[in-house]
Amino acid sequence: EAASIDGASSGQVFRKITLPLLSPIMVYTLVTSMIGGLQMFDIPFLYHDGTVVNKDVSTVAVFIYRHFHTGQKYQNYGYSGAASVLLFIVTLALGSITFYMNRDVDAIAKKKQRKEVSMFEPIGTDKEGNQIQLVDVLEFHDKNVADEVTKREQMKKICTFMNDVLSEREAFIIRRRYGIGGNQELTQREIARALGISRSYVSRIEKRALEKLKKVISE
Repeated sequence: EAASIDGASSGQVFRKITLPLLSPIMVYTLVTSMIGGLQMFDIPFLYHDGTVVNKDVSTVAVFIYRHFHTGQKYQNYGYSGAASVLLFIVTLALGSITFYMNRDVDAIAKKKQRKEVSMFEPIGTDKEGNQIQLVDVLEFHDKNVADEVTKREQMKKICTFMNDVLSEREAFIIRRRYGIGGNQELTQREIARALGISRSYVSRIEKRALEKLKKVISE
């Protein structure tokens, strides 16, 4: 109703609203129907005449049963076992493809976004009630004495938390990255070169360390 009021056509409503809402039950139906079709046994087996196999309606399940229960002197246990494993692998592969094609892309993007840590997210307030961001306590250039004293206190807390919650490598990267403790500020590429690791790995370590600091500061 809201989409109709906003001017959406019936096709847009079906593609953007109806189908996404039906996607969970569609995935369930596709997977169960596919597995049921691959493992179908009773109906095709009823079309056989005694021990004579009608190859036109022989399914994988019938193939497995026929080689396991041939009624002859030597049963083909190897064939039936191999076919069972192949049936499981094919079912698993098709089920995985079905789930992947029907995944909720928006939910995955939101989940990734929640894990990101911003340097400008609030972590507390100062003595005057002003909001303090993480970047404020990592580097400061304001020459106001009162503000500088407050920020120095926050910096001491940050250093204490770094020693308590961060690993040696995480603390090294944060100190070099933001110039803490008199260290020169370095880029991620320079830190990666110094540690002998990739820049993307440095970025992941930095993000994880900032998330730890944010959590302990917020508490």
